[in-house]
Amino acid sequence: MKIGIYDIKINDIDFARLLKRHKGTTIMKTPVYRGQIAFFMLFSIIICASCNNQSQNKAKNMDAQAFIQAIESSHQKDLWAQQPAFNSDLVVRFGGRTLLEGEMFMTNDAGRTRIDATDGTVAVFNGEQALVSPASATMERARFHLLTWPYFLALPFKLNDPGTNLEWLGKAQLNKQPYDLGRLTFNKGVGDTPEDWYLIYADTASHVVKALMYIVTYGTAVEDANAEPHAIVYNEYMELDGVPVPTQWDFYGVNMQDSTLSAEPIGQVLIKDPIFAKVPEGIFEVKGSFKEDALPEVEKKKRGKKKGRG
Repeated sequence: MKIGIYDIKINDIDFARLLKRHKGTTIMKTPVYRGQIAFFMLFSIIICASCNNQSQNKAKNMDAQAFIQAIESSHQKDLWAQQPAFNSDLVVRFGGRTLLEGEMFMTNDAGRTRIDATDGTVAVFNGEQALVSPASATMERARFHLLTWPYFLALPFKLNDPGTNLEWLGKAQLNKQPYDLGRLTFNKGVGDTPEDWYLIYADTASHVVKALMYIVTYGTAVEDANAEPHAIVYNEYMELDGVPVPTQWDFYGVNMQDSTLSAEPIGQVLIKDPIFAKVPEGIFEVKGSFKEDALPEVEKKKRGKKKGRG
C-alpha cells in the first residue's frame, strides 16, 4: 500500500486482513470504523516517516565518519599520535606586520603549548591558564596565540574530539576548485569559543585538508564574526617522519555569496624547522615574574565556565 510519498509495506498484511474481515458488513460504514482505519493509516505514515528520517540521519553520520577517517588516514593520525609533542619555529604575520615570532612547543593533542618569543617573552598554556613571563611583557592576546595556531596545525587529528560535531556537506567549490566539504561545530561549553565553526575543504583525491573557512568569536560578538569569515589555505606541506605538516598557511577574506577568496592574502603563518619531541619536565611552567592572560570578559559573560577544547 502506498500513501502519498510513503511506501507502507510493514502493515500491508494486517491492513488487508482487516478489510477482508469486514468487507460487505455494515461496520465498514460506521464513523467509528472509518476513524479506526484513518488512525491506522496515519499511524503507519508516522512510523514510516520516522524510519525514513532515522535512515537519512544514519547515512549522514556514516558519510561524516567516512570523511573524518579519510582525512585522518591521509594525515597519518596513527603516526602523529605516537609522537608526544611537536616543536617548530613560528612566524605570524597579519596586516603587514609580524605579530609573533619565536619557537612553539605543543603536545600532540594541542592541549598544552609553550611559545618562546624572540624578544625573550615566554608564554605558556598549561591546560587551564595562559601565563606570560615576565610580568612586564607586552605580548598581546597571548592566550589566543597559544590556543589558535596549535589547533589549526592539529585540526585533522581532532575531528572526533569530545564535544565536536562534524556534518558531511558533500562536494563543493572554493575559489572555483572542487573539494570534499565538512562542517565542524562544537557543543556549548567546549573551548573558549564554542560558537566558532569551520568549513573543512579536503582534496577530493588525496583527502588532505587544503583549506578552512572559519569565524573567530574570541572577544567578538557572534553576529559580527559571522559577517566576516576568513579562510586558511594550506599552500605548502612537508613530510615529517611520515606525517604531512602544513608549513605555509595563507589567510584570506571570503565572499560567502560565491565562495571566492580575496585577491591578496591578509595574513600568513609559517612553520619552520619542525621536529617531533618528547615533553621535557617543567616545560609548561614559567619561572620568575609572570601574569595571566585571562579569557576576555566578553567571553566569560557569553560562555560561563571554560572547558578545554583540547
